[in-house]
Amino acid sequence: MGVRHSGGIIYMRLFRIRATSFLHSDIYHTFIVILLAICMHTLNSQENFRQQVEKVIADYEKAIALRPDEWELYINRARAYVEINEHEAALRDYNQAIQLSPDTAAVYFERGDFWYDNYHYDQAIGDYTKGLELAEGYVPAYLYRANCFSFQNNFEKAMADYDRAIEIAPGFSMSYFHRGITSRRNGDPENAIADFDMAISLDADNADFYCRRGMAHTDLKNFTAAMNDFDYAISLDPDFALSYYGRGSVWHDTDQYEKAIADLDKAIALDSDDITYYIRRGLVWNSLEQYQKALGDFDKALEIDPSDDLAKGLRDEAKEKVS
Repeated sequence: MGVRHSGGIIYMRLFRIRATSFLHSDIYHTFIVILLAICMHTLNSQENFRQQVEKVIADYEKAIALRPDEWELYINRARAYVEINEHEAALRDYNQAIQLSPDTAAVYFERGDFWYDNYHYDQAIGDYTKGLELAEGYVPAYLYRANCFSFQNNFEKAMADYDRAIEIAPGFSMSYFHRGITSRRNGDPENAIADFDMAISLDADNADFYCRRGMAHTDLKNFTAAMNDFDYAISLDPDFALSYYGRGSVWHDTDQYEKAIADLDKAIALDSDDITYYIRRGLVWNSLEQYQKALGDFDKALEIDPSDDLAKGLRDEAKEKVS
């Protein structure tokens, strides 16, 4: 669920035929058509990614012509369309899969993922809910429906879904992790830390877990504990931008501005599209009374998201100080 990776592994993710399908000769032929095409495309490493995916889509068109009632083929082609940002075509295939198999939970979960990844949370909630009516114990659907509720600031419903996910699968670290994020967003860093502790006990090598716990410690002004978590997160994954942002924020909060700038520079170098990083660095420049540099960061934040009210207000303040 969530972001799907590009590269050669796409072929394994895009291709999913039920084992029982091999009992039918036409489906077996479909399998051979797709498998041979996948092998040839994977071997041709000189092709760009979009060309490879378009050829996979063409192969699914052949497969669908052979078996137009096989809903899995539409789901897999939809995934391929998503990989190249052909969202309207993907949605048509998800809808067709549901039309072909309206009593199959997986088709709703798949379309729910599509809505979720495109920030259409009401639609995602609807599909996850329908899927759960058909397959009540599917933990990822509870988890992602909870995230949708959280993004809508409906924390009570979010917590109910996280709790249900944990009840079904108490050993799944991501449920504690996401519940911790929602607790922190809801102003409860203590319970967030408890959930991050649990997530870490189940998966001690996930840098994001330590990073988020560090942020919760920062909320409580437990700066030593926060720095320990950010340092360890960076040791686990030196290319994880959020850890540098978190550590840079602690440097800022403890008036160590040059160190803050260095970490925020690193965060931006790793992820140049997150406006939060520019806003925080702009605030550090403000603390250093370098208002022109602060203005540049607030302007950059608004290039990325022109609707951000915080960046607008900070830019206006910086303009007054520069003029």
